Amino acid sequence: MTSVVRTEPGRSGTPILRAKPSTKRILIVDDSALMRSMLRAMLHADHGRDWLITEAASGEEFLRTLAVSEPFDMILLDVQMPGMGGFAACTALREVDKRVPVVFVTAERDLESFRAGRRVGGDTYLVKPVTQAALRSAISTLMSLERKPVVGPELATVEGSELVSAQKRDAAWESPIAASS
Repeated sequence: MTSVVRTEPGRSGTPILRAKPSTKRILIVDDSALMRSMLRAMLHADHGRDWLITEAASGEEFLRTLAVSEPFDMILLDVQMPGMGGFAACTALREVDKRVPVVFVTAERDLESFRAGRRVGGDTYLVKPVTQAALRSAISTLMSLERKPVVGPELATVEGSELVSAQKRDAAWESPIAASS
């Protein structure tokens, strides 16, 4: 299948690969053009043109993109960016969309950053440099999960007949998926 590169209306230079309507939509948010390019190449190597990829270079551009785009199926989000960082961007996202999977992609390796990512609504955490295997595993796992409805101020999730608080859920989430260094 042939893909066409186009620019999102009102935004200069952000490439979007268009494909068949059933294609999954992914948003890569990183201030490094090289990192965005590497992630895009990894996605294409594993999934061909099965992903419609949109890019944003900052937290602010991420929020503008969300406002004018159709919903995404997955978001790859850097933590450390000038201006609005990934944690603040994810917090803003979770105010309007609690279901889209968010994968933090960062050089931050400390446990507190990992926990902070989980508190703001991240689903998993990949440590740079990201390997293709780690990215593949994170995407495969998150895309296969049924997204549960999220309710209430503490973002409790309904799992079966049990209401599980965010604190209980976070306590069970112990270690990040780390790329080999």
